[in-house]
Amino acid sequence: MGYYEELKQNLQSIYDVLIDEESKDWFDARVEYMITGELDEFLHTVFFLSRKYQKKWHHVGMERFVKDKDYRGIIIYGCGHDGKLTKEILDLCGYPVMFWCDSNPQLVGKRIDGLEVISTEELVEKYQDCLVIIGSSKYMEHIKERLRAFGFPLDRTEIFSGNVYDWAFADGQYFDMFSPGHKEIFIDGGAYNGDTIFEFLAWNKGKEYKVYSFEPIKGMYEYIENRVRNNHIKNVKVLNYAAWHKKEELFFMDMVDGSRVMRSGREGVPVNGERIDDIVNAEGATFIKLDVEGAEIEALQGASETIQKCHPKLAICIYHKSTDILDLGKYILSLNPEYKMAIRHYTLTNCETVLYAFP
Repeated sequence: MGYYEELKQNLQSIYDVLIDEESKDWFDARVEYMITGELDEFLHTVFFLSRKYQKKWHHVGMERFVKDKDYRGIIIYGCGHDGKLTKEILDLCGYPVMFWCDSNPQLVGKRIDGLEVISTEELVEKYQDCLVIIGSSKYMEHIKERLRAFGFPLDRTEIFSGNVYDWAFADGQYFDMFSPGHKEIFIDGGAYNGDTIFEFLAWNKGKEYKVYSFEPIKGMYEYIENRVRNNHIKNVKVLNYAAWHKKEELFFMDMVDGSRVMRSGREGVPVNGERIDDIVNAEGATFIKLDVEGAEIEALQGASETIQKCHPKLAICIYHKSTDILDLGKYILSLNPEYKMAIRHYTLTNCETVLYAFP
């Protein structure tokens, strides 16, 4: 069998076990992104599917910005690429926009995407009771200075560091596809700050449980330990390990978008890798979540015995590598061909896509 025939067959095998239309749409979007690498096209698909499936989003940045403020409406300064992206995201998050504002006199008075463009002078004269979102990453400092010079109150201006989409999230990640069983044994692979432990407890609704929480970075491990202790949470075992395919010393490097296992060399912070199989032993697991910054395949390999024996629910992040949709889906089915699968997406970026698998 040739490469492309095998690729097509492997993708089809994953597609065939997806349980609903939404999962198939997200699968198609991820495969397209894997092939083309076109981020803007993927984001347009995210917006389209968010509307199609009426996804409920909340925007952490806007929630903080509007808190305790009275305002008549929202105006975006800048109606270019970034401004239009900002409007799309604010619309999805429930913050409709009144006007564009722009310093280009050739745009003033025109309508773009259904909104009128006003001048800076009109903004200052008529709309100081509105909030302004700067919709340009390239010119954000220039726009801020222009608003200051015209006398617009800067406490009613927000920038979001040029990345308005980074602040938008949907609730339910890892848990909205499943209902808790009688006694859940939950593996939290990549615990970060421990939030997922508390989300698990809320989802579990007071039923019997046990949690194994893997966090390799010493400072974050200690932080989680303190959170668990201070909140008097029982039956949580916090482990200063990376979920890995064998017991060995690893090296983590802090990157802009998270920590990464260095697969060659000894550069970075030394951490201990352990197999999930060796940690849970005969006790097994009912639910495994993995968000381990690109080491998901190794973590799954280290949990292969548990997956084959216990058939746990799986919630696996498939966005760290472009081929995750293929590689992780294929590997999971090799462990248990009877698994059904679903896919959901939880941000308005290319991050936080989760593959769910269950017997």
